[in-house]
Amino acid sequence: MTQCYTFINMAKKTWRQEIYEKVAENVFLDDKEIQEARKVLGKTAEKMSDEELKDQITMMKFLTESWLDEYERSVYGGKTLAEKIPGFNAHKIKEELTAKK
Repeated sequence: MTQCYTFINMAKKTWRQEIYEKVAENVFLDDKEIQEARKVLGKTAEKMSDEELKDQITMMKFLTESWLDEYERSVYGGKTLAEKIPGFNAHKIKEELTAKK
C-alpha cells in the first residue's frame, strides 16, 4: 500500500513543480531568444539583466501554457489537446512551423 501511495504522489504534478521545470528549461535559453525578447520588449528590457529577462520569459511561458491548458480543458470536456489526442505535441508542431519559415 505504501508503494502505491508513493507512486500516486510522485505522479501528481503540483503548480510549483511545473514552475521549477520551466525554470530548469529556461536555464538553457540561448542568446538568440534573449535578444529577441529584448527587441520585443524595447525600452522595458533596457534596464533588465539577462537573468531578470530569463525569469520574465520563464514566467510568461508558464502563464501562457497554463492559460492555454485551462482554455482547452473548458472547450474539450476537461482535457487538454495533449491529453485528448495521443502523441499530440504542440511544441514539436511549433518547431516544425518555425523551421519552415
